[in-house]
Amino acid sequence: MGRKLPFGSDVGQRQVSVLQVAIAFAVSRDRWWDRPLEVAVLHGLTMGMYESGLLFDRAADVAQNYAEHFAVVGGDGRKAGGQIPRESWIGSDAVIEQLVRRGVEKDQIIITGPIEHSKHEAVEILKMARERRFKRVGSISVAYHGIRMLPYMVAAMKESAAAGEPYWIDYRMVSFSTDWWHPMLGSQGAMMSTPFLSAMDDALKIEQHIKSGFAASFEEVAYYLCNRESIVESQTWDYPGTDTV
Repeated sequence: MGRKLPFGSDVGQRQVSVLQVAIAFAVSRDRWWDRPLEVAVLHGLTMGMYESGLLFDRAADVAQNYAEHFAVVGGDGRKAGGQIPRESWIGSDAVIEQLVRRGVEKDQIIITGPIEHSKHEAVEILKMARERRFKRVGSISVAYHGIRMLPYMVAAMKESAAAGEPYWIDYRMVSFSTDWWHPMLGSQGAMMSTPFLSAMDDALKIEQHIKSGFAASFEEVAYYLCNRESIVESQTWDYPGTDTV
């Protein structure tokens, strides 16, 4: 007897764009290991999310073998607009404790400004990179997170350029295999889920964030991925139909 799918038929009828699927595949296969990352950043997740990808073990390996510097996002894990620590994710102190257990030197870990959601993460990662002059940045997270982070990161870089402080980085997702059926709290600690269900939720949620201007469009993300090296070298965003910044 096969496992029953944990969602109703209406979910299966909702659609995402072909470009969105193509970007998700490209991000999951992005080459981050061919030369050292200047900094690798471990994202703020629920414990189940970390467990689904064995991320503490893998982050420690990246920190010790593939990155010149290592960072975690800051904060105590509260939800966006909330006041309860660890309600959304486990908080930076708990993340650092897990990494130190695995041999990462505590005094070598950079902590970004506090975050409450993925757009905050993008803004704080970019701020940290600018302050320390890092250009090649890798994000360590669950496998499906890349399709959400790229639109936020491109949006953060665009917003910085529009404010007269352009800082375009070579940004890559450091993703690993995932136990897609691992039980866990989902995004913002809202409810019990699995990586598979969370991937579907993310795919639909990011489209709403793009429509509201909170995230860059899939067309802009594809353009960034296609022209990443030249954008970083020139520090110029010359996306067709927009002012050059």
